[in-house]
Amino acid sequence: MVRGHKSSRRAHVATQSLEAAFPHIKTPSQCQKGLIPAVLEPNPYGTPRDVLLRGDTGSGKSFGLALALLSKPRQLNSYSPKTRKTETKSQTHLIIVPHRELAYQYQHWLQILTSSSPELQDYGIQLCIRGDPNHPLPRHLLQGTAEALLRSSKVVRPSIVVATPPALVELLQSSKAERTEDGLPVNHLAVNLSTVLVDEVDAMLALPPKDASKKDIAAWNRHIPPVIQILDGIYGKRADGYDDGGSTVGLKPRPQLILASATLNAHVRGYVFTQTNWVKRPSEEQQSRSVRENDLVRKLDYAGAPLASAGAGVASSNFAEPVKALEDGVVRHSCVVVSETGESRNIDMTAEEEKKSFQPLTKGEKKRAKEEREVRQEQLRSKAAANKPPSHLIQALAIQFALDVPSLALLVVPSTSNVRQIVGEFRELGVQAEAVELDETAKGRTDLVASASQISSAPSLTSEPASTESSAAADQTGSTDTPRLLISNLSNTRGLDFPSLTHVFILGTSGVKTPSDYTHIAGRVGRFGKGGHVITFVEDGSGAGNAVGASGVDEGRMKRLYRKLEIDPVSVEIESI
Repeated sequence: MVRGHKSSRRAHVATQSLEAAFPHIKTPSQCQKGLIPAVLEPNPYGTPRDVLLRGDTGSGKSFGLALALLSKPRQLNSYSPKTRKTETKSQTHLIIVPHRELAYQYQHWLQILTSSSPELQDYGIQLCIRGDPNHPLPRHLLQGTAEALLRSSKVVRPSIVVATPPALVELLQSSKAERTEDGLPVNHLAVNLSTVLVDEVDAMLALPPKDASKKDIAAWNRHIPPVIQILDGIYGKRADGYDDGGSTVGLKPRPQLILASATLNAHVRGYVFTQTNWVKRPSEEQQSRSVRENDLVRKLDYAGAPLASAGAGVASSNFAEPVKALEDGVVRHSCVVVSETGESRNIDMTAEEEKKSFQPLTKGEKKRAKEEREVRQEQLRSKAAANKPPSHLIQALAIQFALDVPSLALLVVPSTSNVRQIVGEFRELGVQAEAVELDETAKGRTDLVASASQISSAPSLTSEPASTESSAAADQTGSTDTPRLLISNLSNTRGLDFPSLTHVFILGTSGVKTPSDYTHIAGRVGRFGKGGHVITFVEDGSGAGNAVGASGVDEGRMKRLYRKLEIDPVSVEIESI
């Protein structure tokens, strides 16, 4: 995968490890062809470029970045003015991810790659997460602790640390160093940071939208996301206005920064460049030598494939064939509207104004319309506060699951929902449901094990026919047995890659607040050019206090979302409860 890069000894070792761990992979995806050289090749001044990467879901961003980090040198020579000698220092790469399951996925990939090469087998991989008794906070990464006295040992000098922001903040705050206005005491880490990779950066920043009210902005400022505290500690906090170097000083030497996400939009990029000191900027001296910003920062954009590719030119009355959706390499989108009595129908994308000719509203009608809007907003608030989706939606989804899913599906529920409780309800209906858990001892880890042999069968990769190992992996995950339903919420779903996944189900719209949310949910299928089906189940609110012929709250929201994303949903065959 790094064959197109100017080969170094390290890159050659990583390539050999890739070939041993994933023998069917022959060529990188288009996104990987661009990002790996961008991470590895220095700028004209001999230092690494910062990288801002946007790529479609399923384009191989995270896997390519993991391979790029393994291709970087583990040790660097640096001159020490104090000793007047050149010292060799071990380098550590920090990967920051939004949730624990994605940390486990990175750990899994890195373990497979490093164990496949004798020269990488001593490569230390350290998790910094919360809530896992098998992985307590790694206090040996801090200076001044008893554990840090052993830091000369390879066991406690990890080459890659994979962390979630809350866990890393908790670790740094436990340092004996007093916290100052400069931010977290990142300089008390007992490692030499060479690279900082922030995957799904927009999810962790959680920036208020451009049109946010002053109240919302003030609320965000009162609770600064942990990832901002961490990056300010590493790179220095920027003063108001342009101040080369920022108002506080970060780590020296400065680590390379990589920001990646499928939805790294202009709003996020604007914040990074104008409100932080994270990315490199030409100094006044460099500007006088005509040093361009592009020499220091690479902006890569491999996004743009429409989510609606499956429905292009397809009338919404056409029915999606489950088998065809898996074979033709396209992703289909559908929405099923379910009433309280169990009657189901496909969403009607006909515009309200097409159903009824426009007539000016009277004063009484305007008042009634305002009251109806308030009722709908209250419905949305009550649904968002609920910790359990309605039973009729669960039953309708269970029926669709039995009809369509051949092997593995993912259900994304609102963040307020009790995943364990929903798993129990589906099991009572005869569905083999389980929560998404990817730690070393969890059954769900086998879905990632399958990725080592199945990722190569993607149409976007040049690969050989699958071997018997692929069949063995499929047997291990049960893909030839009873279909399984994985259940999670959006915050624990972004970035995950299950190669056997063919269907994604969404319950309600309270977990899909923006087109970006839907993009990341839908992106769990259709990865590397494979097909899939995304089906959303919403309540039928028509006639329940709404105007005659009007859509319910959830149905109306899905209509607007589909139109904004230019998705033409297809119909599914429905069996009512």
